[in-house]
Amino acid sequence: MNISDIGSPVKTRSQTESDLWTFCEVIHDRAAPLAGKGVLVVSSFGEDPDADHNKGIGSKIRRVRIGDVAETIKTIKALTRDRHRNVYMSIGVYRLDLETGLKGSETDLVGVLGFVADFDDSKAHRYAERLHPIEPSLVVESSSGRFQAFILLDQPATVEEAKPIAVRLKHFAGCDHCTMNCCQPWRVPGLLNWPNKKKVHQEGRSREPQTARIRSEFVGVVYSLADLDAILPQIPKKETVNGTANGHKFEFRAENRGDIPRFLLDHMDDPLPEGQRSERDWKVLTSLVELGFSDDRIVSEVMSRTSGVGSKFIGNEKRLRGEINRARAKARGLLSKDRWQRHERKTRDRATSSPAAKPASSSTSEIAGPFVVTEDGVYYTYTKDGEEVQEKICSRLDVIAITHDEQEEGWGRVLNFKDLGGTPHQWAMPMSLTAGDGLEIRQELLSQGLVIEAFKGAGVKVVQYIVSAHPSETWLSVSRIGWHGESFILPDETFGSADRPIVLQRERSAKHAFRTKGTLEEWQAKLSRYCVGNAYLAFAVSSAFTGPLLKPMNEQGGGFHYRGDSSCGKSTCLEVAGSVCGGGGQNGYKTTWRATDNGLEGVAEGHCDTLLCIDEIGESDAKTIGTTAYMLANGQGKIRASKIGTARPPAEWRLLFLSSGEESLASRVVTGGGKTQAGMEIRLADIPINGRWGVLNELHDFADYQEPGADQTSDRDRAKALINHLKRAAVEHYGIAIREYLRQLVQIDPIGLAEEIAREQADFYRRYVPADSGAQVGRVAKRFALVAAAGQIATDMGLTGWPDGEAMRAAGYCFTAWLGARGTTEDSENGTAVDQVRTFIEVHGASRFSSMNDAENGIEDARVINRAGYKRKTADGQTEYLIFRNVFRNEVCKGFDHTKVEELLIERNFLATSGGKRQIQVKRSAGYLDENGEPITNELGQLRTKERFYCILPAILTES
Repeated sequence: MNISDIGSPVKTRSQTESDLWTFCEVIHDRAAPLAGKGVLVVSSFGEDPDADHNKGIGSKIRRVRIGDVAETIKTIKALTRDRHRNVYMSIGVYRLDLETGLKGSETDLVGVLGFVADFDDSKAHRYAERLHPIEPSLVVESSSGRFQAFILLDQPATVEEAKPIAVRLKHFAGCDHCTMNCCQPWRVPGLLNWPNKKKVHQEGRSREPQTARIRSEFVGVVYSLADLDAILPQIPKKETVNGTANGHKFEFRAENRGDIPRFLLDHMDDPLPEGQRSERDWKVLTSLVELGFSDDRIVSEVMSRTSGVGSKFIGNEKRLRGEINRARAKARGLLSKDRWQRHERKTRDRATSSPAAKPASSSTSEIAGPFVVTEDGVYYTYTKDGEEVQEKICSRLDVIAITHDEQEEGWGRVLNFKDLGGTPHQWAMPMSLTAGDGLEIRQELLSQGLVIEAFKGAGVKVVQYIVSAHPSETWLSVSRIGWHGESFILPDETFGSADRPIVLQRERSAKHAFRTKGTLEEWQAKLSRYCVGNAYLAFAVSSAFTGPLLKPMNEQGGGFHYRGDSSCGKSTCLEVAGSVCGGGGQNGYKTTWRATDNGLEGVAEGHCDTLLCIDEIGESDAKTIGTTAYMLANGQGKIRASKIGTARPPAEWRLLFLSSGEESLASRVVTGGGKTQAGMEIRLADIPINGRWGVLNELHDFADYQEPGADQTSDRDRAKALINHLKRAAVEHYGIAIREYLRQLVQIDPIGLAEEIAREQADFYRRYVPADSGAQVGRVAKRFALVAAAGQIATDMGLTGWPDGEAMRAAGYCFTAWLGARGTTEDSENGTAVDQVRTFIEVHGASRFSSMNDAENGIEDARVINRAGYKRKTADGQTEYLIFRNVFRNEVCKGFDHTKVEELLIERNFLATSGGKRQIQVKRSAGYLDENGEPITNELGQLRTKERFYCILPAILTES
């Protein structure tokens, strides 16, 4: 494969069907209390943007029964067959006798399931901030940058109850007017959003449809009307808002604001980031006090500006009134625009006019307040006895950028400084840490080497300085490593181009394993070259290059487990693989299974889109190892409650992990008293170590190694020497290869990359995967094939130094070892089900079956206890077993679907059939005894001479 050849485009993927099912299931669940009392309505409309006429393609309205999710999905899919047809669904329940073809109005509603805040403006992406403190139950991105935030109720409400809340919600969050309509049809996620004429010809949108998708899934967050009534302020607009609900009219009024100075209104409306709001808020309150406004008027004006001056008082009017009282007591506000501007000039001048300290020229911060940054530190200036005094508070600390995430939340500051040894440090600090006394900020800065002066209050002033700084640059912050857009983030480096810098932002500058040492050439010479011919080593190294390919290939995570005896080199494989990504510290790049599943959540998130190496499965908690393996592969931690009871976003990741140990995952689960499941072997493929010398098959230049002082050195000793060499080398050379890999990877067209990987995977399938493989083998084979492709890509980049095809051969070797240990190419459940039938015959064949042949001679043994059926000899002297229907279904097939077991037995010629029926009828003049030894009779009490049985053929005991 030639990396330079990758680049041709292919079609993009559409939103998965799961969004459609999730949405419909949530709506039906919320509507359940009104089942039988109303119906849900699915409506569809559309317009060809290039049609000559002005007519649409015609509306189609369908009613669906509450509780029937499958029928709803079927109805929706039928409506989507027409091009340009958009499908919608209201979150209201309509009367049962709603006329066919009518969409319905608010007067037709018998229940409202919730509200939808429709964000369709230029700041739609800030929906979470605009709704705060309301956490949406579910968020749908109807098209790029347009959002519908569903706020669901704990029980259906009447229109009279819901309408006023809907109106207040619209004005609270500044949503589109559709928010106020309780019967508004909303776009269904998982479906195409076709643009109409207006959007194409007036707004410049592409003619190609976009897919509506769920941006934030439903995790159980619902509200009562009382909750929303307490949160949403009364409407403080100057216009009157009228509405009608089921014939009842209502209106909202508010006073005119024209008497507030325009400059003050501008400050009140400004949505400043965290850290800049407190001073502004105080100035606004004191100005309003001195302008003579009443407390009630100030409360009304402030609370209405939820994105501006009222943001920190949302839901807390008591706090606001306390601040107003304090402002009246001090009464030292800014009464005019001139006084406001004079104050700002004085603040800036004071930060730059001191003759004692020359400001540093390289700082990118605009410092507000009494602070000045010099080459040797940060100084606080104040006036004492009429003279200006400068007091050093810390060593030099530059605030170089403001940060926020993609949703314009999680605001922070990027801090640059040096420790006493001159080593530079950078910390993207969340501004949320400034909410308290700033102790956590001071602790982190001190731990990284910033020098804070010893006098009382110095640390507090350092925090004040950070808050007052206003850098000109804005960076994008992320909370985990891995892919973000077209850039790949490691804790200390970003790969790929972006329109602005991207930085990993955390409350603590956590230690990480992605450290570097040595050069790529040294790593190749000391480590990589010994992988050639040693499949276990080459496969482990290829796995280290696989993590960054999971997202481009839209693949789920998973793992491989090296299982073998002690000292066979399992851990060495993990150490060599880890040297691709990083190292250093006591254990290098690898970690251990000796951890709680909660602890491994954090470790996994810190390895997103890369490789995680976990050693010694025998140290794991046997009772939880199964669920932990599922968690690591599935890429999501536990959902936990926040302090206020709502669900916190769970930790998420996507990674490949390597494990090692002397026992398998299945064995470990059984040790803990658990039951193994097929999904475990899919997520963590067990690779037995069976090389000539453990993980080694080739000794390379160690084939001539002579142990010092020894007359003769065996090949096993030479293998041990090579293993020891690899261990030492992994401590000295690490972390360089993955960085060079990422530098080249971000330059490759992702679509072309995906095409090339697909070709490599297809080649792997042709070479190594049996044609009769079941779905489970296919899923695991796909992961092996991805590792083969990753190793080949790294080889083509010049990183491994291996010959062409080495990664493919290594992956094929390990896959064959896994498949051989598994013992079958079919799905595990199939083999297990057949084995269960076979085991039943082996265990109970002699004790719970009466002999048909003996019974024919009149010597039937009526003493058989808990009879399962009969057995009889075939013409060639073998035994077939006739099992009662209820025994077969309830005992023999326990834990499985009996119809599936029947199909499997028929496929293997283990079950006799007659005329297409899976039970055969057997006639016997002497009749039959049931499980309890009683004669089987018909309705008239007569002995039944014909009975149907499941007939298990003798081959089940002789064929595997």
